[in-house]
Amino acid sequence: MAIRHTQETEALYLAIQQLNVGHLSHHLLPADVLAKTLSKMTRQLRRTGSGLRLVHQDTDYYYENANVGAAVHSSNGSFVLFIVLYAPVTSIELLSLLTELVRNTFPVTSFPP
Repeated sequence: MAIRHTQETEALYLAIQQLNVGHLSHHLLPADVLAKTLSKMTRQLRRTGSGLRLVHQDTDYYYENANVGAAVHSSNGSFVLFIVLYAPVTSIELLSLLTELVRNTFPVTSFPP
């Protein structure tokens, strides 16, 4: 039991070190919790009617590439760690515009068979 506790403490310590340099660890935010959070964010974006959507729905992106920040709040001797996840959003209109721009900039040439 003591070895497991030591391993968990070490994993948490390393995860906080990773957070300090802008990387998210599944030890701080498990994949199932992140997936549920992304799903809630997607629903909220749909509810607003803004036409925005998350660029990345997969949790791997957030563990491997996303910018992450953190803040600690202290109150009455208690500490709360806030994880700030920068989740890029886009709109369907923007994607359509970019697709059209790329098509017009780099025309596809056909070759005879």
